[in-house]
Amino acid sequence: MLRHRLAVGLPLGCLALAGFLWPGWPGMALFLGFGAFLLVEGLREFHNMAQAMGLPGNRRASYVAGLGFLVSGPLASWLAPQAPVLVAGSLDGIVLAVLLVLLAVGLFREGPSRESLTRCGVSLAAVAYVAWASSFLAKLYFSGVDGRRLVLFVVVATKSADVGAFILGTLTSKLPGGNHKLCPRLSPKKSWEGLLGGVLASLACCFGLLWLWPDTMTLHGARVVTWVTALLFGLLAPVIGLLGDVAESGFKRASGFKDSGDLPGLGGVLDIMDSLIPVAPLFYAYIHLIALS
Repeated sequence: MLRHRLAVGLPLGCLALAGFLWPGWPGMALFLGFGAFLLVEGLREFHNMAQAMGLPGNRRASYVAGLGFLVSGPLASWLAPQAPVLVAGSLDGIVLAVLLVLLAVGLFREGPSRESLTRCGVSLAAVAYVAWASSFLAKLYFSGVDGRRLVLFVVVATKSADVGAFILGTLTSKLPGGNHKLCPRLSPKKSWEGLLGGVLASLACCFGLLWLWPDTMTLHGARVVTWVTALLFGLLAPVIGLLGDVAESGFKRASGFKDSGDLPGLGGVLDIMDSLIPVAPLFYAYIHLIALS
């Protein structure tokens, strides 16, 4: 299991790091290409699980809208480099309008029925959960000169918590009395000890990145990642990420899936992104409020 996880996870991790660290347009192109793969695969997994519960969706409309949300970030940065947030919001409105038109066309073709309305609802849920929430990573990446490091900060803060929770949770589960389960009905392996390990790992990585780049985590000239931010998200990212993980676990159990996808050793894209999905919009909103203040 660990061998398969490393065989798949290491190449994916190297691709992601190259998108963050490779300067200029090659890094941007790699980031967008890798993001498009994760986005389409995540939407496919969502629709597969919904389909297994008898809830069909309009996959094509979801893919079109998802890719639209993904490119709104770089497009807004190119059109208005001084105020990309306002333009990105307008572009997101256009993408949402296109999605609604596509769903309406499908509704007109199929006629009024339970299945056609279900198809619209599932498609909206897929786009909101997978595409819109994760698109804040792309918006943040293209938000300014330090956008790449800001994205790396929130990704490391969240995913290091997953690693820390796995390590400490696994170690404490082998104790004579075992560990204390957090939500056994939805995710039997989650424990309070694992959550503590996630918080410690996230705090260490947040403070480590701030120490490494103390003056270059800025947004439009304002320093947005301070020691307070590192402390806040070192504590929040593991907790909110855990809620995203548990929510996705509940979706999998309801649909009868062990893993959301078929990536060897990793499960699926949603298994990788579940903790980032709720954290990314929160971090995006927080640092923009800090920059404005």
